[in-house]
Amino acid sequence: RKMQNVGYRTMRTLEGTIIDNFSSSPSTAKTQTEKVKTVIDLLQVPYESIVGSLRSLPAFQGSSMEQCDLLLQRCRGLDTNEVEDDEGGLPKTVSVENSFRRGTVCNMESVHHALRDLLHRLPLLLNDRTSWAKDPDRAFPTTIRVTIRMVDRKLQ
Repeated sequence: RKMQNVGYRTMRTLEGTIIDNFSSSPSTAKTQTEKVKTVIDLLQVPYESIVGSLRSLPAFQGSSMEQCDLLLQRCRGLDTNEVEDDEGGLPKTVSVENSFRRGTVCNMESVHHALRDLLHRLPLLLNDRTSWAKDPDRAFPTTIRVTIRMVDRKLQ
């Protein structure tokens, strides 16, 4: 979904250009409420329209044509940026998760049991990472996030 050098303002500007381009053609008209954010949509917009849109952004005023070329290359799957080698470093994320069949976690006791299981497995995973890490001090994450998807609202 994200492309390098395409932030919030650039996306909003390009989205407006895409909508303007499609609204001029009745057969492909898109409404303002539709999400028009695909590279296929952008590739159908005339080059000059994209350059004009990028020129309206202060960051690209002097380089709107170059930015347009880079953007369209990336939309076509071409990226000339060098691949950065992390020299076999550790993955940036650590994940411990569990899946449940619907109806198997149906009270707070089973929720607590499932969380205890995850909390038991996480240190084992981190110990394993420190055993093969080049720099064991960097094997530990700086952030831990817990995501719970509730299906039964009675458990809240």
